[in-house]
Amino acid sequence: MVNTLVLREKSKQLISLIVKVHQSLKEERDLSPRNNRVNQLLTLFVDQVADVYSREEIIYILQHHAIKSIQSELYQLLGQAETEMEFYYGAAYANRDPLKWDDLKQFIYWKNYVELSCTELQELQRCGWNTSKIAFVGAGPLPLSSFLFQQQTGAPVTCIDLHTEACDISRTLIGKLGQQSHIEVENIAGEEVDYSGYSLVFIASLVPNKQEILKQIHCTNPGAIVAIRTVEGLKQLLYCPVDEKKLIEEGYQIIGRTIANKNIINTTLFLKAKMTSDL
Repeated sequence: MVNTLVLREKSKQLISLIVKVHQSLKEERDLSPRNNRVNQLLTLFVDQVADVYSREEIIYILQHHAIKSIQSELYQLLGQAETEMEFYYGAAYANRDPLKWDDLKQFIYWKNYVELSCTELQELQRCGWNTSKIAFVGAGPLPLSSFLFQQQTGAPVTCIDLHTEACDISRTLIGKLGQQSHIEVENIAGEEVDYSGYSLVFIASLVPNKQEILKQIHCTNPGAIVAIRTVEGLKQLLYCPVDEKKLIEEGYQIIGRTIANKNIINTTLFLKAKMTSDL
């Protein structure tokens, strides 16, 4: 009985924090790192969500009426905060002259990106990926994953993003780091790209129209491996999780996945289109 009460109290404390985060983000006009209140609140929130919880606690929190009533709007606010953070740091690095690789290591989530990319690469090797051209859809103004994968594999990379300003900042970073012969940027919607030249396509967590992009990949290059970053457990409070059933309905099979931990928020699913003989 004591353990049950302790678990329930821990869950209630997190629920109270989530409600506070939601209300605070709604009240703030500036969700960028310039706002120290937002920085402190989001750091605490992410740390708490990344903690270890039992299956019973996770279900209790995710299904609680106070969370379900705000979850959709919370996703929007958190997405806005993450986007503003990437633009803030992307622009700051773009203004450095000179810009060095070691400068990127000052980014607050640098170690998380490094650990995630290493874990993804290990799983890709297990899936039999042949190191060749990579596309990152939703690369944004601070394409750290693109930089890391290019450095780790030597493969040419294309950063794809619909946002013109994000592409401009990204190109500046790539140029200042001397990576323009290895990494290019395309200012285009992910569902309009011809993926025929890519062996691997990453789709970022915040990309909203994943289903349309999957259809385009299936149409233009069904042999490509697709990597989709999603979330599991309480980390579903941070991002909207990918519906794995819909992936199967789109004609894909899951050939691998990474495992998240306290330092890695995302779980990455690796997909491949089912061939006619597999259907």
